[in-house]
Amino acid sequence: MGGAPEPGMAIARVGERPPRAAGRLNERLAAGGVAVFLLLLPLTAPWPVYSGPPWGIGPGLTTTTLSVVPASAGVLALIAAGLLRRRPVRLGRAAAFLAPLLALALLGLATAPFALLPELAWYAALHWVIAVGAYLLLTQSAVPPERVVSILVAGLGVQALIGIGQFALGRSLGLIGEMPFGPGHPLTPLVRAADGRAWLRASGLMVNPNVLGGFLAVAILLALPLLRRLWVRAVWWLLWAGLLVTLSRSAWLALLLTAPPAIGWLAYRQPELRAALRSAVAGLICVLLLGAYWIAPPASARLQPPGSLSAIERGSLASREGSAQVALGVVAARPLTGVGAGNMTLLLAAQNDAHIYSHAHNVVLQLAAEVGVLGGAIWIWMWLAPAAWMWWRRHRLTGWGLVAGHAWLAMGVINLFDAYFWVLDAGRLLTMLVLALLSQAIAAGAEPAAEA
Repeated sequence: MGGAPEPGMAIARVGERPPRAAGRLNERLAAGGVAVFLLLLPLTAPWPVYSGPPWGIGPGLTTTTLSVVPASAGVLALIAAGLLRRRPVRLGRAAAFLAPLLALALLGLATAPFALLPELAWYAALHWVIAVGAYLLLTQSAVPPERVVSILVAGLGVQALIGIGQFALGRSLGLIGEMPFGPGHPLTPLVRAADGRAWLRASGLMVNPNVLGGFLAVAILLALPLLRRLWVRAVWWLLWAGLLVTLSRSAWLALLLTAPPAIGWLAYRQPELRAALRSAVAGLICVLLLGAYWIAPPASARLQPPGSLSAIERGSLASREGSAQVALGVVAARPLTGVGAGNMTLLLAAQNDAHIYSHAHNVVLQLAAEVGVLGGAIWIWMWLAPAAWMWWRRHRLTGWGLVAGHAWLAMGVINLFDAYFWVLDAGRLLTMLVLALLSQAIAAGAEPAAEA
């Protein structure tokens, strides 16, 4: 007592936190940063920030929106989480998709000087770089996949509940960040039958029903290894109910193609999950039967042959076709540089056509038109390479690799008909999250234990 400290013994200053306690606190704060990122991720509904036209690109784009702000705040939380961990970067966990993602970001930067509006291209390319940074941070996160997916599923469960309320009432619920949809709003996503009846498609706190549908489809697939948890199973059924009332055909198709093989493959690979999966599927059948009765009239209106569709549905298809034709024209005219990252919005706005959307509704076509055919080719490789990997590793595929791979394939199907998984900041960041989960599974080669 009172003697000199032993060699190598650290002397703690008064008020100094012990190193291990500080490390645990940093880990908790880092996990909190990841949770903030995941909870802010789905908030995409646009809120006006100022009334002047950004970059002077005309009356078609008279406001910027706050839709980027929740996503940006989430990225800041993610960066803070990465700094708090103070661990060396392990690039091996990000190796699967880091090179193609960096290539897309560099293409955005390299083609910016040749863009129709270079300022807009630099701005968009910077957001691509930020997304790649988010991917790298997510691959380095110490938060286990089951916790990441649990938080994502819980947040999207709230979105599904809001969407169900919107569909049931036929209007917005008046929540902060909700699109002001109503009978007289020009952007209200209605489904109208030939006899004049109309239904409001669910959007949650997102900009569009299709965006909500795509997010829910991804969460439904990622949640499969966690269905032994009763609360996850209940929210899983809620996600399916929310998906139904989005009336999103692309999300429905994506799940139709990927959910059955994912469930069957997971049941084969993890016998301990079979009872939970059987219970979940039994409940899902009840949800689908009840939901089909509820949404049968608007679903019938959405799924009619083109010649029998209402004027609203025909206008939607005409808009998609017109946007795709413009993008194809750009690819033919500027195959190497495109019109610049983010500049498809500018080009399509200049068409002054009510049946033209602000993007090409196909990610491959969108990227080829914005940064050249090499950008589209990179995306095709990124979509199909995981399918080849899953087949090659089919006998030793991990549970998280399986569901993340199927979620990525589902996103690829949706990307054939919509571009929000790349055009929207939130959609791009969800893409990074799914790729990070898949890349971690590829690098680890061992399956994390799914908690009961």
